[in-house]
Amino acid sequence: MRPLITMITTMALLAACGSGGASGKTNGGGTSSGSSSGGTGSSGGGNPVTNPTCPAGCPSGEFCFDGLCAVGCMSDSNCASNQYCDTEWTHLCQDKTVASCSANSDCQSGQLCVEGLCSATLTQQPPQPCNPNANLASGQSDGCDSTSVCLQQKDSSGNPVGAPYCQSFPACGAPGSNPECPVGQYGSLCNDGYLPAKGRFCMPGTCKTAVDCPSSWGCVMYPSGPGLGACSNGSFGSVCDSTHPCESGLTCYTEMGSFGQCISGGFGTTSGGTTS
Repeated sequence: MRPLITMITTMALLAACGSGGASGKTNGGGTSSGSSSGGTGSSGGGNPVTNPTCPAGCPSGEFCFDGLCAVGCMSDSNCASNQYCDTEWTHLCQDKTVASCSANSDCQSGQLCVEGLCSATLTQQPPQPCNPNANLASGQSDGCDSTSVCLQQKDSSGNPVGAPYCQSFPACGAPGSNPECPVGQYGSLCNDGYLPAKGRFCMPGTCKTAVDCPSSWGCVMYPSGPGLGACSNGSFGSVCDSTHPCESGLTCYTEMGSFGQCISGGFGTTSGGTTS
């Protein structure tokens, strides 16, 4: 499993555990390096008053505001038939069904395939460096928008590589759809309030049950918190615990208060789940 999944999952789970679960919402939170991959137009807060005086009407993804068509939506009627209006966060038209991907060619122009999800490319750094250590569960801003998270790439020794950056992920599918986020290559789960500082976006590699993960993979639950876990197939770099062992030849190394990680070597928790 790729390091990005581990970073996102750990960030999501640790932040959620810090608040004891989903509670409250805040809208926005800084400037993003890219908009939601499923959205139409640019994100924005507030609740503008519509004025139905646009004589020719407005195209999908726009609504009438003071006689002019403005990017965004106020209801599903402003969106295409395969989209819904995200009236809670972005006031943008989002895809009802989120597509998974295995290569960049599976995604639309301006998107990249990131951990099985078509995500907006990084167009620019935020005006101020984003904070990968922000406590999103408490409502603290990481400097990214509601469908992006601040990540810091690290080398094999855990040292930072480059500057932190905002990575955008697709907005969840229509509320109540099943699933709201695709399983894809690595599994994903919709952020329905687990990170209240963020909107409804698909969190790659995150799960509540094995249904959220690829076939034959397991959902390794975090030891505490609101009942979230990480999808794992036991390969190098995957998360693990006593009931979700690593592949042959790998060791499940566990630190106090966390699930383990499959690594090479013979210390920590063995692949059979016995603490050494």
